[in-house]
Amino acid sequence: MGCNSDYLEPTYREKELQRAAKLLVYVREKLGQKPEAWVVKEADRIYAKDERSVTELCAALKAMDSKQLDALVYNARDKSARGLADWWEEHQAADAEREKQEVAEKDRKKTAKQALTKLSKKEREALGL
Repeated sequence: MGCNSDYLEPTYREKELQRAAKLLVYVREKLGQKPEAWVVKEADRIYAKDERSVTELCAALKAMDSKQLDALVYNARDKSARGLADWWEEHQAADAEREKQEVAEKDRKKTAKQALTKLSKKEREALGL
């Protein structure tokens, strides 16, 4: 069997970071702003690694009012806008799931702490606590 270069393919994470960087460049330009050098570099990098593109894109979209969102994100005539809308919906769903998990973990820790207060000193020592 011959050699191949499959191992050189970018990972899903790298592809998504590059996608976010490209979309951030698009948003900055549509808003009449010059994209930062780092994000332009990330947009061109096949092995993107800078997570700022995601956080900056999220912050930029959250800062928009509904009129700006309609014009920039939900413009069905613009392919980049459609891609941005898809990214934004995926990102919001992921954020909602993360927040749900954080609440569940906080509740679990609170319940565990309450349960531990019900144990005697001897019971806690037996559990190694």
